[in-house]
Amino acid sequence: MTAISFLSLESRLARKLCDLALSHAIIEGTTARFTRKFAQNDLAKMLGVTREAVNKRMMILTQEQLIETRDGFLILTDLDRLAKRGE
Repeated sequence: MTAISFLSLESRLARKLCDLALSHAIIEGTTARFTRKFAQNDLAKMLGVTREAVNKRMMILTQEQLIETRDGFLILTDLDRLAKRGE
């Protein structure tokens, strides 16, 4: 737990998305398609940060083609690369 607190928000968000994918996504190869919608407010509460902070990091992950949103559902396009971001 202490080690996680020293990670950057981007790393913590990547790790949280990978963890959530195990319970709430259909995983095919390195792609995870969420079956439940997670609002940025939900993610912010889980990480103990503001929605705006999550929004900025999600935009970065989207630009790097690690995540995308389709009809309000998250898609993790490369679980391996995203997991590395969580280290």
